[in-house]
Amino acid sequence: MRGQAAIGDILQQTLRRFGLERRLREQFAIAAWSEAVGPTVAAHSWAETVRDGVLLVATDTAAWAQELSLRWKERALERITVGVGPGIIRDIHFRSAGRRPSAGRTRESGRPPDRLPPIAPADEARVQQIVAHVETKDLRAAMTRALRALLAARGARERQGWRRCPRCRQLHRRRTPVCEDCRRARLSAADREIGEGEA
Repeated sequence: MRGQAAIGDILQQTLRRFGLERRLREQFAIAAWSEAVGPTVAAHSWAETVRDGVLLVATDTAAWAQELSLRWKERALERITVGVGPGIIRDIHFRSAGRRPSAGRTRESGRPPDRLPPIAPADEARVQQIVAHVETKDLRAAMTRALRALLAARGARERQGWRRCPRCRQLHRRRTPVCEDCRRARLSAADREIGEGEA
């Protein structure tokens, strides 16, 4: 048990250092969709991606998109927040997609998840350094795949012009230096200060 806790600590520190902790939690939110809504709803909907704190969910019909937006949105958001932690998913948007994508392909790239683009040699060296401490072969392989996938996604976004937020180190697509989450946090802090000043 102690070894598992140490591995968890190492992984969390590493993800934070790479600026990938939030991205991993976003992936957990995508994976948690089916469990959050149950088998009936999951048979007609699937989480696709997260953009700026918004979970994008596709449905097989427009009627399901409307139904989920009206009756399931708040409940699903609450359940996902419990699973991945606060501040990761702030909203859920639904769209009618018609047909579920083929198994094993991602919406963003159309590439099977096992065929990732290469990562920088320095990043590969860091991945190997991190997983070298993991004794279990299967766990080491899973951690290696997960870290490579996150780093490959980060590299692709950087090449597409995404910026790194100077406050939280996460990549974002805003034109301003800080990401949307840090901007909101700063505004909330300012509102609290004004409220305390008026009291």
